Amino acid sequence: MQQDRRASSLATAAAMAIVLAAFGADRASADNICKQVGEDRICAQIDHITDVSRPTLRARVTFRSSDPNADFYNVRVEGRAQFELECKGPCVFELNRGERKFLIQICASGAAFGSFCSGWMAFSDDIAPPPPPPPPPNANQPVDKGFVMKPTSRMNALKAQAGFAGIWNSITGDGVNYTLTLDAQGSGSVGAVNPKQDGTLQGTLSADGKQLVFVMTQPQVGITSRGQLTLASGGDTFTGNVTKDTEGKPTSFTGTRRK
Repeated sequence: MQQDRRASSLATAAAMAIVLAAFGADRASADNICKQVGEDRICAQIDHITDVSRPTLRARVTFRSSDPNADFYNVRVEGRAQFELECKGPCVFELNRGERKFLIQICASGAAFGSFCSGWMAFSDDIAPPPPPPPPPNANQPVDKGFVMKPTSRMNALKAQAGFAGIWNSITGDGVNYTLTLDAQGSGSVGAVNPKQDGTLQGTLSADGKQLVFVMTQPQVGITSRGQLTLASGGDTFTGNVTKDTEGKPTSFTGTRRK
């Protein structure tokens, strides 16, 4: 650049001292590179970055020039259009993955004769960047949920041995849901969505424990029902029927053991 746009050689030397103090020795180190064209000098520090939220980001470049009059810079990154940075002191831009080479040109605005710019200074980031962060889980990929215990024949046998004991989510053929809480003898409580339909169930088991003949009483609504249930081989479901004394018409009664 023209010598007449520098305040003095002393100011240039002072600026150089600041640059070298901030960026280190004259030659490039592992992540610090200095370039010079004539009397113009730029030192750039390249910091490699791993950011999960920005997987395409490779590095952040921070640079200074030796020219105290510089107030903007032209930058060319391989694969991108040229862009301009207006800054005094440290200037910053970013490199994406796959971008290694870039050029910087020092410029100073002039009121009378327009802007003056130095020659281009070429930089190359030859240091291997950190590996990219792992991609987010894909909805189409199976997710490892760790060890999952699958039902076995022994587990099914234990459930079958439990018989009707446990809590059951059940529904009748006319769409009424009940929660049955039964003991080993097949008797217990009946819970309904409408508390007025709560009641009790008195059961009698068959010799093998797979058949249950019952009487269900719902005192608040004055209904007594009778029926029979059959436990499935796995011990997790039952099927059967129930008949209200007031109607005499049977309807289905099915249930699933609550986990």
